[in-house]
Amino acid sequence: MNDELIDKVAQRVVDTMGRTLPVRRVRKSQLLSALVGVVGFALFINGVEGLFSNLPDWVLVTTGFVLMALTGLLLQNLNR
Repeated sequence: MNDELIDKVAQRVVDTMGRTLPVRRVRKSQLLSALVGVVGFALFINGVEGLFSNLPDWVLVTTGFVLMALTGLLLQNLNR
C-alpha cells in the first residue's frame, strides 16, 4: 500500500514538472542535464567547504573519519 502511494505521488510530481517547457528541454538533452548536475554539485561542495573553512585541520580530519565510520555502520544495517 505504501509503495503504491509513493509511486503515485512520484508520478504526479514527474508529470507536473515535466509539462513545463524548460524541464522538457533539459530532459531531452542528457549532456545538458549532466552539465547542470555537475555545476549544482560543484556549488554545493563549494558551499560546504565554506562552512568548515574556519576549523583547524585536525578537526576536519577527525570529523571526516567519524562520518565515514557512521556511514559504514549505516550501510551495514542495510543488509540486515
